[in-house]
Amino acid sequence: MKSLLVSALLVLTFSINSSFACTTFCLTTKDRVLFGRNYDWDIGDGLIFVNKHGVAKVSTGGDFPKPARWVSLYGSVTFNQYGRENPTGGMNEAGLVVEELWLDETKYPLDKNLPAIDTQEWIQYELDTSATVEEAIANARKVRIDSDVKVHFLIGDKFGHAVTIEFLNGELVAHTGEELAIQTLTNDTYAKSIAYLKAATAEKALGSDSLDRFYRAARRTQAFATEKRNDQEAINYAFDILSNVAQGSGTQWSIVYDQLQRKIYFRTQENRQIRTIDTASFDYS
Repeated sequence: MKSLLVSALLVLTFSINSSFACTTFCLTTKDRVLFGRNYDWDIGDGLIFVNKHGVAKVSTGGDFPKPARWVSLYGSVTFNQYGRENPTGGMNEAGLVVEELWLDETKYPLDKNLPAIDTQEWIQYELDTSATVEEAIANARKVRIDSDVKVHFLIGDKFGHAVTIEFLNGELVAHTGEELAIQTLTNDTYAKSIAYLKAATAEKALGSDSLDRFYRAARRTQAFATEKRNDQEAINYAFDILSNVAQGSGTQWSIVYDQLQRKIYFRTQENRQIRTIDTASFDYS
């Protein structure tokens, strides 16, 4: 029942104002791995949770005949709006980041042989069980999302590897390695976004729609490695990208994850001061 209520609230919120979406990207050099995320939504209230490792969990979708079950291998810090175990994104103690974005084209697999899980729980499941992108892909194939909430995901690990995970026509589609030359994702499929990136120009891609945001964020991520920056300059660069693709009052949270230092920098619509969370300082036991 809880899972159904969360899904209904997400669908209702999105239907009220479908112009609000999100932008994510990775910035990677040989000595720096950052992950940026704008959370564009109608609702800005939320909580930050510290999630423990060694906890046995089960999907709370009451109507699932075969709910997913797992034990958390890694602690994490997550941003939540819909209660514990239902994050919109976060980073675990292995330096893995998982973030979701709306995608209208989403159609989840219907394999009833796989244990079922809700979309927000899926994020926590991946943070609980995965240290690398390779593990995240493998773990994604062990469960099926059962939800009306249509999203896709960008996942990055501390080694600079990333993957987009989409569910299209009932199949899991993962872009990683050479297939993910641009580690950026907005609210169109990755394939459509890359096609737009190749066809558009900077003069054209000035709007706030998904493809224009992808274009601007992608070009800035490509330019990141061309200049040497200290830690603070790199964080500022990430926030500059987030500002460039922000949607005014619709951008509720702007978050930058430093995956090597295990720090989270964030600001909100209500408080523009950038605050820092040192996730390495927490006891996850």
